[in-house]
Amino acid sequence: MSYTIVITEKGGKPRAEAFDQHELTIGRVQGNDIVLPKGNISKRHSRIVLRDGKFIIVDLKSTNGTYVNGKRISSPQVLKEADKVYIGDFTLTLEGQEGLVDGAPAAPPPSNGAPANGAKNGAPAAPVDDDEDGLWGREDDKAAVEDEPMVPPVKRALTPLPTQPRPEPPKPEPRVEARVDPKPEPRVDPKPEPRADARPERRPEPRAEKPRPAARRQDFQIELPPLVALHGRGAVFLSVTKALAGDGGLPPDDDTTLDRARSAAEKTLNALSKKFGGASTDGWPLQIAKEVCGTGPLGDLLEDPNVVEVFVNGPHQILVRRAPDSSSVGIALVPAPSFFSSDEAVALVVRRIMHAAGVKFDADHPIAEARLPDGTRINAVHHAAAVRGPLVTISRSSTRNATLDELVAETMMSKNMAEFLELCVRARRNVCVCGGPGAQIGTVMSAMASTIADDERIVVVEQVARLRLQQPHVVTLEPRPLKGGPSAATVRDLVGNALRMRPNRVIVHEVTSSEAHDLFVAMGGRQDGTLFTTYAATTRDCLDRLETLISMAGLDVQSRVVREQIASSLDVIATVTRFADGSSRVTQISEVTGVEVDLVTTQDLFTFKREGFDDGGAVMGRFQATGTPPRFYEELQRRGDSVNLAIFRD
Repeated sequence: MSYTIVITEKGGKPRAEAFDQHELTIGRVQGNDIVLPKGNISKRHSRIVLRDGKFIIVDLKSTNGTYVNGKRISSPQVLKEADKVYIGDFTLTLEGQEGLVDGAPAAPPPSNGAPANGAKNGAPAAPVDDDEDGLWGREDDKAAVEDEPMVPPVKRALTPLPTQPRPEPPKPEPRVEARVDPKPEPRVDPKPEPRADARPERRPEPRAEKPRPAARRQDFQIELPPLVALHGRGAVFLSVTKALAGDGGLPPDDDTTLDRARSAAEKTLNALSKKFGGASTDGWPLQIAKEVCGTGPLGDLLEDPNVVEVFVNGPHQILVRRAPDSSSVGIALVPAPSFFSSDEAVALVVRRIMHAAGVKFDADHPIAEARLPDGTRINAVHHAAAVRGPLVTISRSSTRNATLDELVAETMMSKNMAEFLELCVRARRNVCVCGGPGAQIGTVMSAMASTIADDERIVVVEQVARLRLQQPHVVTLEPRPLKGGPSAATVRDLVGNALRMRPNRVIVHEVTSSEAHDLFVAMGGRQDGTLFTTYAATTRDCLDRLETLISMAGLDVQSRVVREQIASSLDVIATVTRFADGSSRVTQISEVTGVEVDLVTTQDLFTFKREGFDDGGAVMGRFQATGTPPRFYEELQRRGDSVNLAIFRD
């Protein structure tokens, strides 16, 4: 929602400024959204907040106060459409969606009590024709406002308009001419009809473009043998499996069994060679044997250190993403040159992997997830629940061990941002890093955690173990599944247990549920220096999401109490945004300042201003400080810590 604030200085002309943000500050110094450079204005005088469609004005303990309609406010107050806000020598009026008429702002009321159109002594006012302030758009916009029943002076201005219908008699003349023209009209009509032939010319154009998606589909395909050969290979696999392990068994994984399976597959293929339609079966015996006794096509992929993601979409399509730095951002998928024999072959391979992790996987347990000893995560869906065959998703850690200086070199943040975040860790501030999927929030938090001193005990709780901190005293907790059942311990259980492990620091990667309640209770109980991440696109979304997650704990707590808990426990929020070109940047660093009305308030310390794209399609922009240092800097200065205020003056 965009809205406009009209600012009028005493004895000056009004000016209008448009905004689309949910909150803005008003004050004397640079860094405020509205700067009023007068001596009777405080540095941070007041704040306007948009909440649930309502505008709320809050006085920030200014010296001369904030007035609404002539009365000084002592608490947050909801602004109505006609309210006037007085700050020093300035008058502010708010024009939101309610103040718009047909897309144009409603005319501001006159300040001297005179009629809006300049009428004097009750005389009809002349129509408004000037547009000096740029408030009017089209002529019909003026008429729309002039027709408003709420503005009597404008109605009086329209009273002379009935004299205008007198020139309307000439209008019947073109109507008479139109009655005379029907004779030539049929002669003119055939001419545009052939022009309509352009329609069939447009129809073949989209048909010509349809083959383009087909080319993309071919990029994910490999050359497969005929369908009859694929069915035959599936039958051979079932025959070998039954011969070695019986129904439902799991053949041993050793060299002797592998040789037996290879020999059996070779004999069966030779016996059925006439049914393969002339397809080459070279290499099939060993491939089938590896599916029966090992991990099949997944074996080589799991051994490749450059493979970060594997997607099995049915038995005949395996897609791979390779990246040397274990980050999958911006890396394309490529098809693997191998395939499985059948749905049963995929299920057997996955069942072997899950069995080693203590997890069941079959038609009765169609969804399974496990972590391999090297940290690789595997998720599988049985073909009993998947329409187009079994699905397997394998992912490795995508969190890089980068430092803050490396992120500055990669233009993911500015040097001033990095210095401030490092100070937050050193000063034991509680920091939340938020962003969308793929925004590398784990990388930013890992870079911040790398600045923690080596002599501190760090307890890490993760949904999936990805962080690899280099400090000597780091322990990691991760929820592990029970055999054939739900998780043995939830993330909330692990967060609660981490607090009993006497940590100096608690780090929680991906707060997604009720564990937020236990985490904020710990931070409010002086578990300082906590770092955690969650998924949210902006600072405001992050606060709303945290409020929702805390309420998921099932406790009967009022919303205001939850907001006060968030405001008293959380110090800083760093927002990471992933752009269309695949790059990620820290776009906002904000300080949590308190609670006003029913809103957790913040003030921006650093932002990223996007300025367009370069010739290669990369996002261009610049990092900038807002000019306002955080409030906790005063506390740091009082206790003798060194702070650099220059980083907030770009």
